[in-house]
Amino acid sequence: MRTTDGLWARRARRRTGASIVAVVRGEEVIVSPTPQEVLRGGDLLVVIGTHEGIAGVKQIIRG
Repeated sequence: MRTTDGLWARRARRRTGASIVAVVRGEEVIVSPTPQEVLRGGDLLVVIGTHEGIAGVKQIIRG
């Protein structure tokens, strides 16, 4: 996963209907990340939604 600007969560939800509910960063868990949260390499996203919505989030994050 690449580092991206903080607008990723808002774009993902608006385009896919899926919600990013947490970011796992090493041993830290960021619950309900804000749109200002910047993703870092190695972050793991916890996403809820339909299969199609989750696939859409993956596409947005990967660019």
